[in-house]
Amino acid sequence: SRDLAEMTAHVIRQCEDGSDQNRQLEVFADRSGVYHAAGAGETTWYEFAVEALRLQKEREPGQKFAAIEAISTTQYPTPARRPANSRLDCRKLKDRLGWQMMDWHESLRKVLAEIPQ
Repeated sequence: SRDLAEMTAHVIRQCEDGSDQNRQLEVFADRSGVYHAAGAGETTWYEFAVEALRLQKEREPGQKFAAIEAISTTQYPTPARRPANSRLDCRKLKDRLGWQMMDWHESLRKVLAEIPQ
C-alpha cells in the first residue's frame, strides 16, 4: 500500500505541475486509464512466502516457524479457475507516468521491518 501511495502522490504532483487548471485537466486526462501496479520482478506465491519466512527468521533467529510446502494450482481448493501465468505487465506505469514500482523483495523487507517483534 505504501508503494501505491507513493505512486499516487507522484501522479498528483505531475497533475499539479500544470500552471493553470486547464493544463492540469489536460495532464490528468492524458494520464487517466487502467494501470497494473505490482512490485517489480517476478515471483510465485510460494516464492513470496518462502522469502517472507526467510526474512522473518532473520529477525527472530530463535523462533520456530512452520514449514512451507509448494503445491500446484490444481491442488489449491478454489472454485475459481486460475491462469497458469498471472504476471502483470506494469510497463504502462513507466511509459506514461514515469514510475517504476519498487522490487518486491525490497518492498517485502520494508513491510516486515515495520512489524513490531
